[in-house]
Amino acid sequence: MTRACTIRVACAIIEHQGRILVARRGTGHRALRWEFPGGKIERGETINGCITREIREELAIAILPRRQLPPQTWRYPDLTIVLYPVICSYRRGPIVLHEHKEAIWILPADAAGLQWCDADRIVLETYRQRYAGGTKITDWAKATPARRKRHSR
Repeated sequence: MTRACTIRVACAIIEHQGRILVARRGTGHRALRWEFPGGKIERGETINGCITREIREELAIAILPRRQLPPQTWRYPDLTIVLYPVICSYRRGPIVLHEHKEAIWILPADAAGLQWCDADRIVLETYRQRYAGGTKITDWAKATPARRKRHSR
């Protein structure tokens, strides 16, 4: 029996003008599912330092980390992910996709219509309940879809 490895990942809930930035994975593991952008926390790196670096590398934008949410653990058959979500503010720069297929600015209430990576879905619900109005993700399908600003590569 192979033991699944555990990785520590910081993810950014980037807020701007009432919307959050979500990104669609490209090819590979969990391809074409939506997630909060971010990446592996390197040895000796802080969570805020990691998320600032990862967003600069993946999306070429500057952010300001503001608040860390409680870590969330998700066990896939081959991998355990401990996600460290960070609420961030968008600061500047045009989005340039280096890792993702697509990125959109979306109202938190419109997120139910997206096919999320399982681990990120938990983060999304925690964010929504604590910081974005208190409606559970299962109730979001009733929300009216809003216009989305898309960035594709």
